[in-house]
Amino acid sequence: RGNNKWIWRCHIDLSSPDKKIWDFLYSYIGQYDAAIFSLQDFVQPSSLAHYIIPPSIDPLSEKNKELSTQQVKNVFKKLGIPQDRPILLQVSRFDYFKDPIGVIKVYRQVKKRANCRLILAGGTADDDPEGWQVLKQIEEEAKGDSDIHILNLPPDSFFEINALQRGADIVIQKSLKEGFGLTVTEALWKSRPVVGGNAGGIVLQIKDGESGFLVNSIEE
Repeated sequence: RGNNKWIWRCHIDLSSPDKKIWDFLYSYIGQYDAAIFSLQDFVQPSSLAHYIIPPSIDPLSEKNKELSTQQVKNVFKKLGIPQDRPILLQVSRFDYFKDPIGVIKVYRQVKKRANCRLILAGGTADDDPEGWQVLKQIEEEAKGDSDIHILNLPPDSFFEINALQRGADIVIQKSLKEGFGLTVTEALWKSRPVVGGNAGGIVLQIKDGESGFLVNSIEE
């Protein structure tokens, strides 16, 4: 380490951590010179200097750059998803806190009024052993409904995610707990209507009733 300054970047929701786990982690975190958090609510009492720096997107990156209508159509065709009716989309890793089962239930409520499709686009993170279990539960919940499209994408599928967001009619981020949720900003950048869970950093990105809607339940 020498004379170097070390900074710890926390990108998860620490608003209500398990005390034993936090105390264990802090035995290491406390050795840093400072910490960076996405929200003030995530900061835990400590002697460690901290700074609030919200995440951001790069508008010129593969994930956010402008795409032509044909490029979007090509991606949907490659993924085998017809664009013949309105599309609901959630982009997130397969995680309980992203509430993918709740999203399927939302889709079923919407479908009673408008014939639509649902895309759940995500992946299984290497540091999330529950990911495969969640994916299996999603597949079981969606069984028999050909209008639900579950995409387990590689982590470098930036172009595909970009096209999916641009081709969706409504983007959902129904998180129950969220560090920040940059997929919300990505969708807003692409002028998509967004419905997000009233949690974590999502509330900083959506002006409820103006740029999107914040919800607390499936019914909302």
